[in-house]
Amino acid sequence: MTSLNNGSVATSYNYRADGMRVLKSNSSGSTVYRYDGQMAMQDVEANASGVVQKVTNYALGSRGIDGISVTTSSGTSVSYPLYDAHGNMISTLAKSGTNGYTYSAVRTFNARGNVRLGAQTGAPASPLTPSSLRSQSLSREKPLGRGTLLHEPRP
Repeated sequence: MTSLNNGSVATSYNYRADGMRVLKSNSSGSTVYRYDGQMAMQDVEANASGVVQKVTNYALGSRGIDGISVTTSSGTSVSYPLYDAHGNMISTLAKSGTNGYTYSAVRTFNARGNVRLGAQTGAPASPLTPSSLRSQSLSREKPLGRGTLLHEPRP
């Protein structure tokens, strides 16, 4: 999709050759997406005048994103995503005050990767990653009885 017209607001999208979005723009502003290979490393949001309003930096680690730093005119907040065994982002941990942390946006998933508890959409969001694709591949399994599973052939 290169553009979307939602009533009076037209939004355009630009992509790299490999399909990763690099720019989203409309009459209210734009967002530039920067990557390290296939992993997001920074989102820069600007208003219609081109003044930067928000910068989100992603700290990349062995499991993907290990830290999220959001800077706005009111300051910087840092949070750390928490993942389940399948690699789904299930919550965030953020520094609160001088000696504490807050645990928020809790979300749990079933064996097929569907949300069981927590927000169905919005943060924390887990884009399609190899681990979330593994979770979705479980939906191809059909129970035959007492613990035996048969995998359907892939189309």
